[in-house]
Amino acid sequence: MMTARSLLAIAIAGACIGSGQAMAQTVVGGPIQNPSNGHWYMLLQNSTIADARAAAAGLGGYLTSISDGAENEWVRANMANFNGVGRRLWIGLTDEAVEGTFVWMNGEPVNYTNWQQNPFQPDNNLGRDPVNGEDYVEMITPATGEWNDQPGCCNLGVQQAIIFPCIEFNTQPTFGACCASTACSVTTPTGCANASGIYRGDGTNCQAIYNGAMTSGPFTPGLPIGPDAGTVTVDTETLNGAASIGGMSVNIQIQHTFIGDLTIDLRNDSTGTTVRLFNRLCAGNDNMSVTFIDGGATLVCATPTSGTYAPFEALSAFNGQSAMGTWTLTITDGANIDGGTLDSWTVTTFNSVTPSICSLPACGTADFDGDGDTGTDADIESFFACLSGNCCATCFSGGADFDLDGDTGTDADIEAFFRVLAGGNC
Repeated sequence: MMTARSLLAIAIAGACIGSGQAMAQTVVGGPIQNPSNGHWYMLLQNSTIADARAAAAGLGGYLTSISDGAENEWVRANMANFNGVGRRLWIGLTDEAVEGTFVWMNGEPVNYTNWQQNPFQPDNNLGRDPVNGEDYVEMITPATGEWNDQPGCCNLGVQQAIIFPCIEFNTQPTFGACCASTACSVTTPTGCANASGIYRGDGTNCQAIYNGAMTSGPFTPGLPIGPDAGTVTVDTETLNGAASIGGMSVNIQIQHTFIGDLTIDLRNDSTGTTVRLFNRLCAGNDNMSVTFIDGGATLVCATPTSGTYAPFEALSAFNGQSAMGTWTLTITDGANIDGGTLDSWTVTTFNSVTPSICSLPACGTADFDGDGDTGTDADIESFFACLSGNCCATCFSGGADFDLDGDTGTDADIEAFFRVLAGGNC
């Protein structure tokens, strides 16, 4: 069963260090708790070290510090290989203050390192940054968890490495969606108040909201794919789903060497509409376990290629059509030698898709009096005083119109207030 996070990553606003500009980031996975030390870890989309540090600080965390081999192995297994995909990770080790003296950014003592030995690291390759050298550290090898020093920005003259920030929290992090003007970001309640935004509750996020999910499958045809060029694999199945599709996702499970040989098309037989999901990408990578959905990330190739990604053509071509009836998945093998099997495929349709929580009616905050304490007796007293016309100077900017629908102090405002007090949304 797909989770909301797996459908579309949530957005985070991080201030770009030294630039004063906002840099949007996305959560790839987490937060996940390490049972050995009780800390929580989160994986963000690849970014520069400056944006990674800003995002971590904005969420009340820090770039991961690693105290021993056990923690290094946990981070390697659970974050560098999140969801079965190997990734390079930014961690919080740096020698930016004193060249050659590495310290953890959060001030912890350095009691453990795991530098790559072949080639030997850290090597401080000054040719890539003639001013400062390589002052920041990544976990470069998802298979072994070894470390490498890197420049913080730009790899001058070299293509920027794709490195994902690993954020650590000492306690379970508290943050949620913040709606400020037309922008949605995920930040702490205090960060949202500082941005003059409306906090939508702990655990809320900016991802699309998929309403009325109905799943057909998994279909498990076990059909051969290839190996001869031009071989076409066809599977037709009957779907039950939305009478008028508002959005959809398709999960494909394939065993096949060199998936770059393949094109994958989905057809609604009732209307003749066809969407190409995959178009000969990933060259020599083997096997696929991918969920395609509009708004997903750009496909990242690996062996296996797995995760949630945008299709080659938009699935919104099916919007407004009925899901009920026969649908056909067609896989064409475009090269000789390599072959495989269509293991399974699953289609999930949705009645509607709300682009973001900020597209829903806005709501006030459980910190109604703006004193930093959320959902206290003082907040309740301030809310009812405001209902009576005595709003405090620091109270929620919408006043007694808690659900911001234009009607002030109605039953709907009171009901919305208590839903938010209970940790829900408007």
